[in-house]
Amino acid sequence: MFDELFPIEDEILGKLNEVAKECYAAAVGDRDWTLEFKKALRDLGESHGFQVWSSLGDKSSSEWLWDLCWANCPEDKRGNLRAWENLRAIELACEIEWKQHDEWTLEDFLKLTVCNAAHRLFVFTAAATRLDDQFRRLMKACPGSRGFRYLAVGVPNNPVETLPYRAWTL
Repeated sequence: MFDELFPIEDEILGKLNEVAKECYAAAVGDRDWTLEFKKALRDLGESHGFQVWSSLGDKSSSEWLWDLCWANCPEDKRGNLRAWENLRAIELACEIEWKQHDEWTLEDFLKLTVCNAAHRLFVFTAAATRLDDQFRRLMKACPGSRGFRYLAVGVPNNPVETLPYRAWTL
């Protein structure tokens, strides 16, 4: 049904599962889920040496094009990070959508289908009974073969041991 995970995707899914257990246990709202997922993804991206752009609720962080992205953007000659002239590639583009409305979900996902990133991560919520339909809808919405890699992670409304996902390359 879906491809095996790339090593970085396995790390991503592991971090998201850790956060999900904490968020389910704490019964937090959507904003908290988003912030905790973004923090975990920020830490993971930085551990791999990427610059991470995402709004994390403080004045020192900001988004760039997507909810979160990892950029291969080395320091400039003066040691300044986030020097745009050194941008080499987007390693991960991520969108997170909590509204359980097919059009909202698809709108956010489609942003990933046109970006040039090594990996595309989409996190969304849906009732457990609708997850398979949502995964099929996302896969069907992808444009023709471009060699793009996708990881879609569903977050059911009720706690689960591991988050359902689909990973594929087109």
